[in-house]
Amino acid sequence: LLSFPTFGTLIAGDHGLGYVLDVFDLPRSGVSADWLANGLTLWNTHLTAGNALLAQVGSFVTPDVAIGLIVGPFGAYAIVAWLTAVVAGLSMHLFLRDSLRLSTAAVIGGATIYLFGFWHYAYGLSAIAAPLLFWLIDRAVVPAPGRWRFILGGAVIGAFLCYDGISQVVILFAGLQLGY
Repeated sequence: LLSFPTFGTLIAGDHGLGYVLDVFDLPRSGVSADWLANGLTLWNTHLTAGNALLAQVGSFVTPDVAIGLIVGPFGAYAIVAWLTAVVAGLSMHLFLRDSLRLSTAAVIGGATIYLFGFWHYAYGLSAIAAPLLFWLIDRAVVPAPGRWRFILGGAVIGAFLCYDGISQVVILFAGLQLGY
C-alpha cells in the first residue's frame, strides 16, 4: 500500500498525483453513451487520449465504477486498491504454501512482496489473482471429494479476470497457466 501512486493518493486524496494524472483518465462508465452520440469506434479520442477501448479495457462496468456509484470515485479507488493488495497477498500465500510447499518464512516473505508490489489500477485482478488460479488448478486435479468446488471456482475467477482486466495481461497469464 506504500507503492506509487497508492500512497500519494491515500495521503493527498484527490490531489494525489495518481488520482489526478492516471486513475480517472478513463471514464469507462461513459463509453456506451459516447458510442450512442459519436458512433461505434474501437479507437475513441472523445473519452481518452486515444486508447483502444476494447483492447485496453475488458469491461465497461468494472468493480471500481460500480462501487464509485455508491461511495464516489475516490472512495472506490481506495477500496479497490486495498482489495487489490489483499487478493495479491492471499493468492500468492495460498500458492506458495499449498502448491509449492515452501517453508513458512518463504511463504510469508513471498506473499508480503507480492502484496506490496505495484499493481496498476487498470490491471484489475488479471495479474494479481494468477497465483490463485494456479492454486485452484492444483486442488482441482487431485481426486478428492468436493473438488468440483475448485473447478467451479477456477472457472468463475477465470471469467472474472477476463472481464476485469487488461486483455494483454489476461492472455499472458493464460499462457503461463497453460504451461503450469
